[in-house]
Amino acid sequence: MLLQMQLIHEISNLKNLVKHAEVYNQDLENELSSKVELLREKEDQIKKLQKYIDTQKSENVNMDLSYSSENIQDLKQMKQTLFDAEAVALDAKREAACLRSENLELKEKMKELASACKQMENDIQLYHRQLDLQRDQLAFSSLPPTA
Repeated sequence: MLLQMQLIHEISNLKNLVKHAEVYNQDLENELSSKVELLREKEDQIKKLQKYIDTQKSENVNMDLSYSSENIQDLKQMKQTLFDAEAVALDAKREAACLRSENLELKEKMKELASACKQMENDIQLYHRQLDLQRDQLAFSSLPPTA
Protein backbone atom coordinates (compact mmCIF):
# COMPACT_ATOMS: atom_id res chain seq x y z
CA MET A 1 0.00 0.00 0.00
CA LEU A 2 2.91 2.36 0.84
CA LEU A 3 4.62 1.44 -2.42
CA GLN A 4 1.41 2.18 -4.30
CA MET A 5 1.10 5.60 -2.67
CA GLN A 6 4.75 6.35 -3.44
CA LEU A 7 4.25 5.39 -7.08
CA ILE A 8 1.11 7.52 -7.34
CA HIS A 9 2.98 10.45 -5.80
CA GLU A 10 5.93 9.93 -8.13
CA ILE A 11 3.65 9.75 -11.18
CA SER A 12 1.96 12.95 -10.07
CA ASN A 13 5.35 14.63 -9.71
CA LEU A 14 6.38 13.38 -13.16
CA LYS A 15 3.15 14.65 -14.70
CA ASN A 16 3.75 18.07 -13.13
CA LEU A 17 7.33 18.01 -14.39
CA VAL A 18 6.14 17.16 -17.89
CA LYS A 19 3.52 19.93 -17.71
CA HIS A 20 6.16 22.47 -16.63
CA ALA A 21 8.54 21.23 -19.31
CA GLU A 22 5.82 21.70 -21.93
CA VAL A 23 5.20 25.28 -20.75
CA TYR A 24 8.93 26.00 -20.75
CA ASN A 25 9.24 24.40 -24.19
CA GLN A 26 6.43 26.64 -25.48
CA ASP A 27 8.17 29.68 -24.00
CA LEU A 28 11.39 28.65 -25.76
CA GLU A 29 9.53 28.18 -29.03
CA ASN A 30 7.96 31.63 -28.67
CA GLU A 31 11.35 33.16 -27.89
CA LEU A 32 12.88 31.33 -30.83
CA SER A 33 10.16 32.65 -33.13
CA SER A 34 10.75 36.22 -31.96
CA LYS A 35 14.52 35.80 -32.41
CA VAL A 36 14.01 34.42 -35.90
CA GLU A 37 11.75 37.38 -36.73
CA LEU A 38 14.35 39.79 -35.34
CA LEU A 39 16.98 38.02 -37.40
CA ARG A 40 14.87 38.44 -40.56
CA GLU A 41 14.40 42.13 -39.82
CA LYS A 42 18.12 42.62 -39.25
CA GLU A 43 18.96 40.73 -42.43
CA ASP A 44 16.55 42.97 -44.35
CA GLN A 45 18.17 46.00 -42.76
CA ILE A 46 21.61 44.67 -43.75
CA LYS A 47 20.44 44.19 -47.35
CA LYS A 48 19.03 47.71 -47.50
CA LEU A 49 22.18 49.20 -46.04
CA GLN A 50 24.35 47.15 -48.38
CA LYS A 51 22.26 48.33 -51.33
CA TYR A 52 22.59 51.89 -50.14
CA ILE A 53 26.36 51.55 -49.76
CA ASP A 54 26.63 49.97 -53.20
CA THR A 55 24.59 52.84 -54.63
CA GLN A 56 26.82 55.33 -52.85
CA LYS A 57 29.92 53.60 -54.21
CA SER A 58 28.62 53.72 -57.79
CA GLU A 59 27.67 57.37 -57.36
CA ASN A 60 31.12 58.08 -55.92
CA VAL A 61 32.72 57.06 -59.20
CA ASN A 62 30.65 59.64 -61.06
CA MET A 63 30.92 62.39 -58.45
CA ASP A 64 33.63 64.83 -57.73
CA LEU A 65 35.89 63.78 -54.88
CA SER A 66 35.13 66.94 -52.96
CA TYR A 67 32.86 65.43 -50.29
CA SER A 68 31.88 67.52 -47.39
CA SER A 69 32.92 66.16 -44.01
CA GLU A 70 29.24 65.74 -43.20
CA ASN A 71 28.72 63.30 -46.08
CA ILE A 72 31.82 61.37 -45.09
CA GLN A 73 30.59 61.20 -41.51
CA ASP A 74 27.17 59.98 -42.66
CA LEU A 75 28.80 57.30 -44.76
CA LYS A 76 30.99 56.20 -41.84
CA GLN A 77 27.93 56.08 -39.60
CA MET A 78 26.00 53.98 -42.11
CA LYS A 79 28.94 51.63 -42.47
CA GLN A 80 29.11 51.25 -38.69
CA THR A 81 25.35 50.65 -38.61
CA LEU A 82 25.80 47.94 -41.22
CA PHE A 83 28.53 46.26 -39.17
CA ASP A 84 26.38 46.52 -36.03
CA ALA A 85 23.37 45.03 -37.81
CA GLU A 86 25.51 42.17 -39.12
CA ALA A 87 26.79 41.51 -35.59
CA VAL A 88 23.24 41.50 -34.20
CA ALA A 89 22.13 39.15 -36.96
CA LEU A 90 25.01 36.79 -36.25
CA ASP A 91 24.23 36.83 -32.52
CA ALA A 92 20.55 36.17 -33.26
CA LYS A 93 21.50 33.21 -35.48
CA ARG A 94 23.69 31.77 -32.74
CA GLU A 95 21.01 32.25 -30.10
CA ALA A 96 18.37 30.71 -32.38
CA ALA A 97 20.61 27.67 -32.87
CA CYS A 98 21.10 27.35 -29.11
CA LEU A 99 17.36 27.65 -28.51
CA ARG A 100 16.63 25.01 -31.14
CA SER A 101 19.15 22.69 -29.50
CA GLU A 102 17.70 23.29 -26.05
CA ASN A 103 14.21 22.78 -27.45
CA LEU A 104 15.20 19.41 -28.93
CA GLU A 105 16.79 18.36 -25.62
CA LEU A 106 13.63 19.30 -23.75
CA LYS A 107 11.45 17.39 -26.19
CA GLU A 108 13.66 14.31 -25.72
CA LYS A 109 13.49 14.70 -21.93
CA MET A 110 9.70 15.03 -22.15
CA LYS A 111 9.55 11.78 -24.13
CA GLU A 112 11.68 10.06 -21.48
CA LEU A 113 9.49 11.39 -18.66
CA ALA A 114 6.31 10.41 -20.45
CA SER A 115 7.71 6.92 -20.99
CA ALA A 116 8.71 6.63 -17.32
CA CYS A 117 5.27 7.88 -16.30
CA LYS A 118 3.57 5.32 -18.55
CA GLN A 119 5.76 2.53 -17.15
CA MET A 120 4.85 3.57 -13.60
CA GLU A 121 1.16 3.59 -14.49
CA ASN A 122 1.55 0.08 -15.90
CA ASP A 123 3.36 -0.97 -12.72
CA ILE A 124 0.52 0.44 -10.60
CA GLN A 125 -2.04 -1.48 -12.65
CA LEU A 126 0.02 -4.64 -12.15
CA TYR A 127 0.23 -4.00 -8.40
CA HIS A 128 -3.53 -3.39 -8.29
CA ARG A 129 -4.17 -6.70 -10.04
CA GLN A 130 -1.76 -8.51 -7.68
CA LEU A 131 -3.38 -6.86 -4.68
CA ASP A 132 -6.87 -7.78 -5.91
CA LEU A 133 -5.70 -11.35 -6.51
CA GLN A 134 -4.24 -11.57 -3.01
CA ARG A 135 -7.44 -10.12 -1.52
CA ASP A 136 -9.51 -12.68 -3.41
CA GLN A 137 -7.23 -15.50 -2.24
CA LEU A 138 -7.38 -14.24 1.34
CA ALA A 139 -11.17 -13.92 1.18
CA PHE A 140 -11.47 -17.38 -0.35
CA SER A 141 -9.20 -18.97 2.25
CA SER A 142 -11.11 -17.35 5.11
CA LEU A 143 -14.50 -18.71 3.97
CA PRO A 144 -15.87 -21.47 6.22
CA PRO A 145 -15.84 -24.89 4.59
CA THR A 146 -19.14 -25.91 3.04
CA ALA A 147 -20.74 -29.11 4.22
